[in-house]
Amino acid sequence: MSPIASLENAYKAGDYEQVETLLLPLKVDMAKSGLLTSPTSSSHSKADLEAARTALEIGALSAVNLGKEAEFTRFVAQSRQFYGISGLSPSAHESKIVALYLLLLLSQNEIAQFHTELESLDFETVENDKFLSFPIKLERWIMEGAYDRVWKAITNKDAVPSSEFLCFADPLVFAIRGEIALCAEKAYASLPLNNARHLLFFDSDQGVVDFVNEQPGWEIQGERITFPGVVSEDTTLNSRKVTERLIGNSLEYAKEMEQII
Repeated sequence: MSPIASLENAYKAGDYEQVETLLLPLKVDMAKSGLLTSPTSSSHSKADLEAARTALEIGALSAVNLGKEAEFTRFVAQSRQFYGISGLSPSAHESKIVALYLLLLLSQNEIAQFHTELESLDFETVENDKFLSFPIKLERWIMEGAYDRVWKAITNKDAVPSSEFLCFADPLVFAIRGEIALCAEKAYASLPLNNARHLLFFDSDQGVVDFVNEQPGWEIQGERITFPGVVSEDTTLNSRKVTERLIGNSLEYAKEMEQII
């Protein structure tokens, strides 16, 4: 069995640690031959270029499953060197990897970089690709303040285009909680604890309590969360509208879930 075939089998079996082990000697060989830093069709055979591309792509996907964001980013940069080389067979993983990288940027609130990456992609390809269209849709909802829709999409295994996208659920939810918290404290002097639990997508009151304890100036008084500062009607109208819609949508979703349960 070839090294690439062994790598693919380990990945399909979900043995991501084994993928890391198998990749080590492969990356050493790629570095020696220049495939890691300067892959070109004039210096390398088509077979070597495609094998190296596949190895790096599997490394990227395994890094996602292992929660190694920095390693994933490095693999993405190395894999993308191959995407502009003419004459190679289409990559089976390219759109998924680029989509996951876009999702990583969203979870890090790197919106400017997200749009820079997006500008390099063909619009029609993005709209029609099940992987690439997913982070685009999430970013659109984030810009609209439709955080409840983002949460439903990223935490539902039936809504994501592949299981790897679920790996970014926690960091993305963490990011949108920060945005929601900013809206809430600008729009209100206080909120009921139960409303805040649904608003911030927590499963329990303890989750809200822990979150409140991490926010400067937030306090729990009885059954309400109080926010610091003075609320100004002139400067917080948009924040209030966003927060009120979020509360309404979140509470409606909670009622639906209770009926299902």
